[in-house]
Amino acid sequence: MVSRVLFTLEYNGKLISNLYAQLKQSIEGNFNKEQIEVAFPEGITEPFNFDAFSESAKEFLLRLVGPRGCGMKIGNGCSTIRFMSNTFRMLYEVEFYI
Repeated sequence: MVSRVLFTLEYNGKLISNLYAQLKQSIEGNFNKEQIEVAFPEGITEPFNFDAFSESAKEFLLRLVGPRGCGMKIGNGCSTIRFMSNTFRMLYEVEFYI
């Protein structure tokens, strides 16, 4: 499964919009943080705490899709589920040190 997280970053009082990062999970994955790979966000040129962002992006995805998901709730043990062209929107604010 490949997902794209779109977000806005506030840095030094300036809003930077239209940023995104790819999140990938293997076909055999079971919706846990350890199996989700987060790519470095496209469009970031400022100093950035990727580890904190990565953890937040994984948590965001798992709140939308998986056993805890509010967009697509999938029970434990489910397999061979196909997602195609789904769009989920959810406000999710995170604050971390650069």
